[in-house]
Amino acid sequence: MGVGVVTIMGGCRTGSSGAQSNDSVLDLLAPPTPAEAAALAADPFNADNRQKGMLLLANAPFGGEQVYVRLYEVGLDDDDSGVQTVGVKSLGLHGGPEHVGPIGELLRTSDDSVLRWEAARSLQRLHNASDGVPVLIQRMSDDEDADVRGACATALGQYAERRVFDALVSSLDDPSLHVNLAAQGSLGILTGQRLGSVPNGWLDWADGTPDLFADRGVYEYPVFERDRRIAEWFIPWLEPPNETTARPAGMAGEARRGEDDEG
Repeated sequence: MGVGVVTIMGGCRTGSSGAQSNDSVLDLLAPPTPAEAAALAADPFNADNRQKGMLLLANAPFGGEQVYVRLYEVGLDDDDSGVQTVGVKSLGLHGGPEHVGPIGELLRTSDDSVLRWEAARSLQRLHNASDGVPVLIQRMSDDEDADVRGACATALGQYAERRVFDALVSSLDDPSLHVNLAAQGSLGILTGQRLGSVPNGWLDWADGTPDLFADRGVYEYPVFERDRRIAEWFIPWLEPPNETTARPAGMAGEARRGEDDEG
């Protein structure tokens, strides 16, 4: 197993029970084996262990194998919102379009803003218009947390539909600058236009344009990136778990994450 697996959640918000990280040098030098990580992920008595085990598996090179994807799926139904959050994140890394529905349901129904935020971020990586667009539009419009609304606005940038365009234009009036900028970014990707933050400018342009998406750009999900931590400067084989951006799984023939990982 890759020694960097323990750092997958670095820099992220944590759930109500707190996704557990393990950054001691000893643990980095001697991480759990795959069997040990799987046992932690399936621990019925300790939510912290379930979180830790899933994190270890999800950031390992073999984390997309179906036996582990099934563990992430089970995590969505966990009684602990922190475990659900890790399950959602793990499926964002290794899932496919079939997971948009259950992740979207958590985005729609959860009382935990961190879980909703992580669900919206995972939906940036998974493509399924029928299951994803309605809940993303709803939460972009009415979620109480601006981070969630902004993450939904970013995720909608992959869907070239008039209802998405109209919802993004409406979000230009959101009281949060973060949401405004996310909506502008998605509108730019979808249309190829840079028309600013005034909704009427976009609506006037749309009224005179027969094909809103004729100059559409390429949507790629945003990725996690951070600088080296202290241990990573002194242990030569350790690297930050920075990612490479890509198109969402299920979009325009993109393989589901597990197929990429297994191939």
